[in-house]
Amino acid sequence: MELEARLRARFVSAHPAEAARVLESLPASELAETMLDLPTVAVSELLRCLAPHAAANALSLAKAPQAARVLEAIRRDTAAAILRAMDAEER
Repeated sequence: MELEARLRARFVSAHPAEAARVLESLPASELAETMLDLPTVAVSELLRCLAPHAAANALSLAKAPQAARVLEAIRRDTAAAILRAMDAEER
């Protein structure tokens, strides 16, 4: 893993609320790219703090296997909130 990616993962893990606040201001495509590059533990912490609609928009841009991997790794209540924020056809 390159230095920038390791720093990003450590920042998200150590400061998920602050990272979420910054990442929510990005376009959904950039949020998705950033989120999917993180280790599973960091993604889980980030999604706990992201607004459900921001997480849903980003995950809807991911390929189904990637989105499923992320949703399986997070708490059920967080996954449920994200899925509720998605359009029915995207679930």
